[in-house]
Amino acid sequence: MSRLASTPTVGPCMLAALRYIEACGGVVSCAFELAKAVGPNRSAKYGYRTVGRCERVGLIAFDLTHPQAAKGSNGAIVLTDAGRAALHPNGEE
Repeated sequence: MSRLASTPTVGPCMLAALRYIEACGGVVSCAFELAKAVGPNRSAKYGYRTVGRCERVGLIAFDLTHPQAAKGSNGAIVLTDAGRAALHPNGEE
């Protein structure tokens, strides 16, 4: 998070992750699916870095009890209110 702003700085990869989650109906079944979607050349290794950054700043959250959560995963990934605000900064949807 920027020291001067109360909202986190959202880079292009983080924004791509948020857009992917929104395009999937607001939920992704596991981190691996999101990591492959946002990693360069579908690389999960670098995609996990983006997923981790999004989680650290509070743009996404893991929900273990979500019905779409993949078995054996950390839970489904859902957008938080901060994630929706970063996706739609002027409030339009």
